[in-house]
Formats: sequence, C-alpha cells, structure tokens
Amino acid sequence: VELEPNPCYPRTPELDRICFEVFPPEGDGVPTALEAALRDGSVDLAFGLGKARAEGLSGFVRQCTPGLSIALLFFNTARPPFDQQRLRLAVAKVLDRSQLARQLYERPFAFVATSLLPPELGRYWDKLSYDPGEARALATDCVLPGRPLELLVVKDPRPYLPHPERAARWIIEQLAALGLPAVIKDSVTSAEFKSRAASGEYDLALAGWALESLDSHHYLESILSSQRVPTQSATDGNRFNVGRLESAEMDAALERYRAEGHDQALADVLCLGATLMPVLPLLYGANIVVHSERLQGVSMGPRGVPALSQVRFAPPASLPLPGHHAAG
Repeated sequence: VELEPNPCYPRTPELDRICFEVFPPEGDGVPTALEAALRDGSVDLAFGLGKARAEGLSGFVRQCTPGLSIALLFFNTARPPFDQQRLRLAVAKVLDRSQLARQLYERPFAFVATSLLPPELGRYWDKLSYDPGEARALATDCVLPGRPLELLVVKDPRPYLPHPERAARWIIEQLAALGLPAVIKDSVTSAEFKSRAASGEYDLALAGWALESLDSHHYLESILSSQRVPTQSATDGNRFNVGRLESAEMDAALERYRAEGHDQALADVLCLGATLMPVLPLLYGANIVVHSERLQGVSMGPRGVPALSQVRFAPPASLPLPGHHAAG
C-alpha cells in the first residue's frame, strides 16, 4: 500500500510518499523478515514488534507507551479453592503489581494496572493495594487445597505480556507466601489456550486481552458476563470469562452499563469486579514503535499508531567549511 499527499490537506507534509509493507512472522511467531528489512535499511519504521524483539535491535530508536491491551490473572471461581471469594482477594493483595512491572519494563509505573480498563478508556483505581498482612488475614479462614495449584499460561510473548513464563514464575513465588504451592499447568499457544480454558481444568490462568476498539462494554462483558464462560461447544473470541464467574449481580451491572452508558454505570461494574475478583488486572500492555535514527518527528498516537504527517528524514550531515569549526 502506498500513501500520497492529500491535496486538500491544509499543510504540506514532509514526505511525498509513504509505503506500507506486511512482513508475516515465521511459524514460531518470530518476525525474522521484518527484522532483516529494518537492519538492511529497506524499512525505516515498524510497529509490529514485541518488546523483547525490539530490544534486540541495535542502532534504532524505540518508543514504548501503554496501549489498549492488558495482562490478566483469572481465578477459576467454579471449583475449589478459588470458589472462595476471600481467597481470591487474598491473592490479589499478596501480588505487588509494581514489582512485576519492574521486572518487565524500563518505566514500570506507567504499566502497572489499576483497574480492568486500559488508561485510554479511563482512569480508575480498584483499591487493591499490595498488603501481605491483610492477604494473610483474608486467607486464614479459607480452606486451602491439599495439592499444588495449576496455572495455565499463554506461552508466546504478547503485547500485554512480553515474558509470560517469567511473569508466571513470579506469581508462583508470591503464592508461596500464602501457603499456596503452585505449578505451571501448561504453556500453550493462543489457540490451545482457548481449548484448555474451555475445559475448566485449571485453578489460575495468565493471559490478557487486546482491545480492537474503544468499546469498553464489549470487552468487560467478554470477561465478566455469565453468558461468556467458554465451554467445549463454544470457544469463540467473545467468550473470555476464563474466571468462569456466574453472577446475577454482575450481569445486571453490565446490562445497566450497556443500556445507560454513563460513567457511574461503568464505575459500578469495575467496583463490583474488584469485589467479586474473578480476574485481577496486572499490567497494561505496551505500544512499541521502532524506527531508524535518520527518521525524525515520529510521535505515538493515543492508540499506539504513529502519527505520520510530521515525519521527516534528517538532512544529510554537512562538512564544516574550510577555516571554520563545527559547533559543539
């Protein structure tokens, strides 16, 4: 695809042509062709690389900002031990989300999730501060399993989780503080995750959601509605209630938000979600843009797509005139 200047645009763009090209990843998800095109100079800008791959490129400028995706830890509320609301809240209180962010991001506090909504959809606080003392108190009267918990994990890096297994190991370490031994049940591809989630044979699931629009109701309904629990006969993408929550109160709150659409109805859904705790938001995903050093004026739009109208190439370096010295 090639873009040429719009003759009706009130300002003259810096570039007379922009070419877009798609580089499909290899079968294992590694963007080998795109990385090669960046290195040989045939591509100047890319926004299809994950954090780990972008960090492996030297001689490029990287921009990383929170985006429309979010890492989520689901509790299987349909079977012990996480059919106990107090135990779900205890785990939420023993997980220091800022500590996890520090392990994965250079500017960690921008990516610490404070609610189920990515920042672009509003700023809310779920009031789930790290408090190991309260976590132990909540867990005191709970019935703990006589077996290790099973954690289902999405294997490959995602925009919302650059190192899934590293995050999973961190979660397991924190669970031990509550006397909850855990193991990684499976590290699976996205397609396999849907099948395993439909089986219901797990205690926890580490995954996430990448929003394709600013429709927060569709997203919240997909992860919280009783009608969106995945089953063996229904595993479509809109069924992502991996916490398997079935709550008439939540369904009613979601319906009010759908019908009324105002901020208070949304806040009610988020508050109830933090109380029932079928899913804990962990981290906001990253929008990552990589571009060559000769490209200037690249700025990130609110949805992670770079604004291209002011992009320009740096002028070629000029040699100082004889008898003069370069400034600096």
